[in-house]
Amino acid sequence: MDARSDIYSFGIILYEMGTGQCPFRDPMANLLMDAILHRPPVPPASLNPAVSARLEQLILKALEKSAARRYQSVREMRIDLERLVERSPHVLARPPLRSRARRKPITALAILPLVNSNADPETEYISDGITENIINSLSQLSNLRVMARSTVFRYKGWDTDPVAVGRELNVGAVLTGRMVSRGDNLNLSAELVDVADGAQIWGGQKSYKFADILSMQEEIATEIATQLSLRLTGWEKQLIAKHHTESRDAYQAYLRGRYMASKYTEEGMKKAIEYFRRAIDIDPAFALAYAGLAMAYWNVSAVYFAPTEVMPKARDVARKALDIDSNLAESHAAAALVKMAYEWDRKEAEREFKLATELNPGYATVYQWHGWHLAIMGRLEESIVELKRAQGLDPLSEINTYIGLSYYWDRQYHNAIEEFKRTLELYPNFWLPHLYLGWAHLQLRNFSEAQKELTDALRLEDNSWTVASLAYSAALSGAQARARQLLAELQQRAISEFVAPYFIARIYAGLGEEGQAFDWLEKAYENRDECLTWLKVDPTMDSLRENGAYSDLLSRIGLLAESCQ
Repeated sequence: MDARSDIYSFGIILYEMGTGQCPFRDPMANLLMDAILHRPPVPPASLNPAVSARLEQLILKALEKSAARRYQSVREMRIDLERLVERSPHVLARPPLRSRARRKPITALAILPLVNSNADPETEYISDGITENIINSLSQLSNLRVMARSTVFRYKGWDTDPVAVGRELNVGAVLTGRMVSRGDNLNLSAELVDVADGAQIWGGQKSYKFADILSMQEEIATEIATQLSLRLTGWEKQLIAKHHTESRDAYQAYLRGRYMASKYTEEGMKKAIEYFRRAIDIDPAFALAYAGLAMAYWNVSAVYFAPTEVMPKARDVARKALDIDSNLAESHAAAALVKMAYEWDRKEAEREFKLATELNPGYATVYQWHGWHLAIMGRLEESIVELKRAQGLDPLSEINTYIGLSYYWDRQYHNAIEEFKRTLELYPNFWLPHLYLGWAHLQLRNFSEAQKELTDALRLEDNSWTVASLAYSAALSGAQARARQLLAELQQRAISEFVAPYFIARIYAGLGEEGQAFDWLEKAYENRDECLTWLKVDPTMDSLRENGAYSDLLSRIGLLAESCQ
């Protein structure tokens, strides 16, 4: 405690005069003290461009944490100030006021992926998982629109300007941060930036034990809600504070499962299933892990595994999730998927989707799945409305693909093509938009364009869907020999892997062999093939619609008009 302490205090005053805010601002005492001791202040010129480089240098020298590196006397500091005034009599321009009362209310937020400063792939699941869980926690708030995971993770690994990102996503604030893990410790720094002017709304840095990771996420979510002046109901405060497990090991396994599931590959989904099971073994009351496991089973059903093999497991764990926590949106979302894709109970699926969105109004993926369900029931206009609602929360995801499918099923092929192309602008190596784009071109009899897109889909993902689509294309274009060759290849594949019977039926429909097509549709029914649920709207099956067996099948899978209301 000497004159250099007063110089530090004077540096604080100069900083506030130049920027309109204190260099360290945190309502939580422990975070504030940690910032004063360890965190460098945001450079004043980044908050107020009118602060010159020389003045910024002077302020930051006064604020050096080491007294030995500060001005050693007030006389020394006064000389630098006088030199500054001699060069420019108007040293400071008045910055905009940043009081909370004067700030425009912020109702939309983007949380960018935490930077894993370890650059260690083995700990990437932690930083990704923390980001995702803060997003999920805040998306439950009714008066805040939070960008979904798949949109913000488009910026992962980029050196991004939060203001530019915020303007691109049309949000009022952006949270950025970085994480360093050392042994059992996590050091987290975060900053909430106002997109309107780039000013820092809040910033903090703190070290946690890994065992306290759930409390850390709760602290950050609560701090953001506080800084944005959100009025939370008692129920919303409980949602933010909720811990789904108290087991560190179970939570760590869950984070690994979410990380692997986000890859959307066969290997990733199989690994995700392993990790979710491990989380449940450690904590049998972990509802979120049961819901995650149910969704992973659904993701591999009808593509990599027979529905009869994995969907009964999905049904069991979805029920368990509901039994444990019926107030969890993910529990109802998992139940809705089972009702929609496997049990073919349209009314119950609709009820579960509705409950999920009521519990979490910002759950973009549920709107996407619900839009899909509306589409297969033939409620295509409603489907597009719901999908665009999802798109508002997740603008940089593959939701355009689902919007395109609704247009495709509504026979609006040109609109469908535009949507699929929009997805490919974001995800040029995603096989599904190529596949669906090929389907749309086939309906327009653009065979060369269809062949190109279907070939690209096969190159990116060699599975029964892509091979069967090429076979259907050959059948439709008159290349019957090629169609039968690919059909034989699929039947050979069926010996060692699941091949959706619905796709075989589609090939026979393209060949004009109605009897064989219905035989395979019956096999699809026996296998609970989810693709069969497309039957009401799929244009590739139009040639079969006059047959009485067609409406009989629609009735059995809950897709006659009266069962879809």
